[in-house]
Amino acid sequence: MSIRNTNIPALVFNLFTIVSLTTVTASGQTSDWSDYGYVYLNGGVQVGSRSFTRTLSADLYDESALFNVSQSSATGGFIDVGGAIRLWNSLGLGIGITTFAASNTVNISGLVPHPLFYNSPRTVAVSHDDWLYMNQSDLIHRQVSTHISAVYVIPISDRINFSVSGGPSVIRVTQDFADGIAFATESYPADAVVPTKLLTESKRATGLGFHKGFDVAYMLPDRPILGFSGFRLGVGMAFRYTTTSTDFDVATSAEQTGNTLLSLNAGGTQIGAGLRIKF
Repeated sequence: MSIRNTNIPALVFNLFTIVSLTTVTASGQTSDWSDYGYVYLNGGVQVGSRSFTRTLSADLYDESALFNVSQSSATGGFIDVGGAIRLWNSLGLGIGITTFAASNTVNISGLVPHPLFYNSPRTVAVSHDDWLYMNQSDLIHRQVSTHISAVYVIPISDRINFSVSGGPSVIRVTQDFADGIAFATESYPADAVVPTKLLTESKRATGLGFHKGFDVAYMLPDRPILGFSGFRLGVGMAFRYTTTSTDFDVATSAEQTGNTLLSLNAGGTQIGAGLRIKF
């Protein structure tokens, strides 16, 4: 089994945050945060790919069938909802929940024993496009993240707020794994293997990690929202970097060769925008 996980380097994210903070504080036009708090709803894109390979074996015709399985997922959409309350001066405490999903590409190659002749395996190779042609549903990588944040809000003006945040994140990951291949009924001379279906299994794991991010909000003119005063509507852009590792036991009905524990990174870099309501 081999694993490769790739995220946009945190160094780029850190540099962008530092430049933004320096620009904001250098303006000299900031003041203390005076609101009670705010809530937000964002949608956007999470960047960060993850890929892994596994080797499966199964007994067939008194011999062993071997399959190399390669899966990968990349960018997907997310929805993020949460809020924060002011505790002291410009410091606050926030909580947020993010859902994210991305489809997987699956490629399988292997050797399948012959039903009539020993030591005469047949080769099989099925690409992701082949599975789609068979009307096979995509395998999905899903994340549900809970973020607890320390928040520092910098009001630039009456309408513009800049905030930075960071803290622990708990990420619940659901990963669809390729478990094997179903084949068509074989008949003489059985020289070719005809795959008909990808066998799959969904597994879950939880990881504890951390996040950091910043947000820029632009508030609209102060008007009652649905008849309620004291609330103010706005829009904003949000950036967040989250990272953790989750461990899956990938033992399957097709015997997994080697170590059955697979460590898969979760999180990534999120870029989104949405609504803000402060009170």
